[in-house]
Amino acid sequence: MQHPFWFMKPIHLFLRFTGVKRIILGSTGHSGREAAEEVVEYLKKGYSTVLLPDGPSGPPFVAKKGLFHISLQSQVSIVPMQFKVSWLG
Repeated sequence: MQHPFWFMKPIHLFLRFTGVKRIILGSTGHSGREAAEEVVEYLKKGYSTVLLPDGPSGPPFVAKKGLFHISLQSQVSIVPMQFKVSWLG
């Protein structure tokens, strides 16, 4: 799931370039429930996903209930991961 606003388009393009086949748009207050249900259906079919669990309105580093709803409804475990970017120079 990705926030549907224009400022997320660079991230959407990056995801496409890295091989992501389907981006589901939705977040808290922006068709998030419908997007979550769509993610659940894809997970039940065996697809995988990546979610940013703190939501668009924060606070940062605090998981929102939608992540747990998706996990419970799809019966797919949550695997926490952290990514860091640094400049090579």
